[in-house]
Amino acid sequence: MVEELGDGFTHLAVGQRVAVPWLGWACGRCEHFLSGWETLCEQQVNTGYGVDGGYAERMLAHPGFAQPVPDDIDPREAAPLTCAGVTTCKALKVVGIGPADLVAISDIGGLGHLAVRYAKIAGAAVAAIDVSEGELRLAAGVGADILIDARKEEPAAVLQRHGGAHASSPGGERGDLRDSARLPAPWRQAGHGRPSHGREVLIFFTVLGGTSVIGSIVGTCQDLAEVLYLHAAGRTRVICETRPLSFVNECIDDVPKSHVKARALSSICEAAVRISRAALSPARATPRRGQPGSSFDSPGAKTRRSPWAAGKNLANDWR
Repeated sequence: MVEELGDGFTHLAVGQRVAVPWLGWACGRCEHFLSGWETLCEQQVNTGYGVDGGYAERMLAHPGFAQPVPDDIDPREAAPLTCAGVTTCKALKVVGIGPADLVAISDIGGLGHLAVRYAKIAGAAVAAIDVSEGELRLAAGVGADILIDARKEEPAAVLQRHGGAHASSPGGERGDLRDSARLPAPWRQAGHGRPSHGREVLIFFTVLGGTSVIGSIVGTCQDLAEVLYLHAAGRTRVICETRPLSFVNECIDDVPKSHVKARALSSICEAAVRISRAALSPARATPRRGQPGSSFDSPGAKTRRSPWAAGKNLANDWR
């Protein structure tokens, strides 16, 4: 909830509920930003990485990237939609799924159960793949048409019996590309995770089958607005557990171990967000380390830069 606004901002109001996404700031000038791909801005500053994030009762946010949340969305549901929701929705957009497609969603969890819903909204049939009976029940509960237990069946063989998947999206760490050669052509894979292990892509079958492997990072401001709109309209469902903020470290440990349903949320009631002029006008105020503005307005700042900083125009190769 907005607690304070800097001078000159009229599109938000004190008391208004907002969501602060991973993309905390982008330059507003680069080709990516101007073409509607601000998530590829190489100067971006990320919430919880380059600036202080939401594990607090108050935080500072840039006004251009604080997304208004419809009044009828529970804040406990808005939080995962702002990360897991917009990430999976964007990934399915970039692979271009549509009615009559069969989409394979692997690893049903915090991201995967939302991916199932976005695929269904697009009119596709969904095959959910996991190694946990509980996660497969979760997938069935949000609308998956086909359930594949990868411990008992070969996912690619099952998909072939259903005519083959047109696209796939890994919902988390376990999704991989090893069966890409056995899926029908043309097949499209969206990659939006950062797995600890390598992923194998067989180039011969990729070329022969017209396979596309497409990288997708979190969605844009417009993508997030659409995600919140869909949820307010009753089109999506968020599965989560709520725990006290004092248990945040345990939550971080438990989620990858599948010790919680989908996502764990730290309950801090409604956090206050201070929308500050300092994010735009260093002449009026000098941002402290860890606040929006410090890494791009203050030459001596020592905040962490975006993961993009290590790459050389990688975004151009992914478009």
